Amino acid sequence: MGDCAASYLPRYARQQRLESYQNANLQAENVVANILGTHSEYNPVPWLWSDQYHWQIQTLGFPAEAEQWLQRGTLESDRKEIHLGFTGGKLNTVVSIAEGTAAAADVKVLQRLIEMDAQPDTDQLCNPDIKLKALLKQTKN
Repeated sequence: MGDCAASYLPRYARQQRLESYQNANLQAENVVANILGTHSEYNPVPWLWSDQYHWQIQTLGFPAEAEQWLQRGTLESDRKEIHLGFTGGKLNTVVSIAEGTAAAADVKVLQRLIEMDAQPDTDQLCNPDIKLKALLKQTKN
């Protein structure tokens, strides 16, 4: 357990070392839940971020494994662009580049969609005029 620990990730069917603040926190929460008797499987969607001057870069999943990429928005018109990676037709990774935190809320919604193994319509997913929260609500119904 910790910020540089390897564990089995069922979502990806492999042992994986993750080096992040998120990993340390989620592993600790998982251990506490299991000690308290609530069986909890450790199965995160890895998330990393980095601030580079006025840009923020975020990733979800393992970008190198995507077979197909689609794009949502552009830096010029939306102050953010989000690259959506698919494997086997399923959304499984995200890379966002944004001015400041312009993409932060979208990345969190995309993380939920990946966690749910959702397969939203790709035309809607790539359309920056459609709110991602609306797609999340459609998926939950």
